[in-house]
Amino acid sequence: MSASLTLLRRLLLLLIASVLAWRLISLRMAEYYIDQGGQDAADKALAWQGQHPRGLVLKGAEVLEKNPELAEQRLREAYRANPASADPLLVFMDLEKQRGNTQQATALAEHAVVLMPARAKVHQIIAGYWVGEDNLPAALEHWSRAMTADSQTRKTLLPVLLRVAESPRRNDLKPLALSAPPWWESFFALATRQALDLDTVRALYAFRLASTEAPVSDQEKDAYVRRLQRDGQTAEAYLAWLNRLSAPEQEQLGLLYNGSFELEPTNAGFDWHWYQQDNLAVKTAGTYGIHGSKALRLLFKRREKPTWNAIRQPLFLDPGHYRVSGMVRTDGLDSIGGLKWVVLCQSGEIRNLGESERFLGSSEWRDFRFEVQVPEDCPIHELRLMTAGRRDFEHKISGGIWFDKLAIRKLRAEEVPPMAASGSTLEGTLEKGRVQIPEEMAAEREEDDAMETLPPVGEDGGTETPPVEAEGLEAPMEQRTEFLPEKQK
Repeated sequence: MSASLTLLRRLLLLLIASVLAWRLISLRMAEYYIDQGGQDAADKALAWQGQHPRGLVLKGAEVLEKNPELAEQRLREAYRANPASADPLLVFMDLEKQRGNTQQATALAEHAVVLMPARAKVHQIIAGYWVGEDNLPAALEHWSRAMTADSQTRKTLLPVLLRVAESPRRNDLKPLALSAPPWWESFFALATRQALDLDTVRALYAFRLASTEAPVSDQEKDAYVRRLQRDGQTAEAYLAWLNRLSAPEQEQLGLLYNGSFELEPTNAGFDWHWYQQDNLAVKTAGTYGIHGSKALRLLFKRREKPTWNAIRQPLFLDPGHYRVSGMVRTDGLDSIGGLKWVVLCQSGEIRNLGESERFLGSSEWRDFRFEVQVPEDCPIHELRLMTAGRRDFEHKISGGIWFDKLAIRKLRAEEVPPMAASGSTLEGTLEKGRVQIPEEMAAEREEDDAMETLPPVGEDGGTETPPVEAEGLEAPMEQRTEFLPEKQK
């Protein structure tokens, strides 16, 4: 008797194991066909598991327009099979909208968010629904939540927000600007680079300045100043940059900022900009004979390339005559051409407004100075350290050099050298009109923009923009499939 019971138990366990194995196999096969996609994916999945939730949702979406009653039946079955999923509700939302039941469709959208509040795709689909209802503020809120939940969605959604910013619906972005969600800095950086109209950037920045809960970040301020500089709004850019400075930074103000190099450069605004390059190290450090605790040091290690942008500072000078002065110490600076400071006009064609003597060899600390004449037609200018010489071999350089106590001051009329006052070439400068500017410097302004924080929006370097109209963002339902899951398109 006991042997018969034992055999019966074993057969029962084997039967249960077989049923469970079959259910697992059928589930896996149904999932496989759903993931593979294709026109008959739903039928194949349901053939393996008749109540597979995703298969039922996909089948309901397929027959949504041709057979709404069958679609509703499949969606209800899917919801009963998995009431924790928002997928059937989202397709049901489209069905109710198709029937003209806007109130019911809205209720389904709200319940879908309750079920899956952290799923980016849910928010994208619901945003598409609100676009169709001409409720842009609601759509923007869900796009924001999608980008917060999944940063990958920013590739497609940030360009959409930029189109909103450039449209008459710009003010709808203000609530988001006031709260500054995690994606906002990336969006503002994109706007400063790609917005067609500077007023678009100004408006977005004004929204941020009005925020009391999320102050404007330094990254936003720097991006704003860069855009103003790029568009030639030098005075506005300078004032915006001044407003970002802290109290210690304001102590370094002058016609040349932080000329004693006591503060580390920010590579932004009207501060020093420098970039590490091959065989060249640029840093601030302490040494003997300086005024303060730090000075600027450049160390060249058999560098053969011309040095055009190792260190520079944008300037904000009125038309007139100026004197640039400083201290220099060379440590075995081996070069035929040497180094020199140059003040360049960056308005239109690049012009030389004045340059220093050449620095090379070895010397203790000594003073240097040179005069600069800023003309009326040059509102954009900068001070730049660069290698001297016209031939490739003259740019080869090794060794070190220190700078300290750099300053610029405007000359009184009686201090202006006679040659400068008469419009002739300043002593120690190249003859204007014969200055040869390398192609690298002519393209450098575009390169500086490329060094900013945000990577290309699209994977191919372009932008991926859903097909939504910029003027009010109206679009027919068939054009808003960008906001539907792949299986629902």
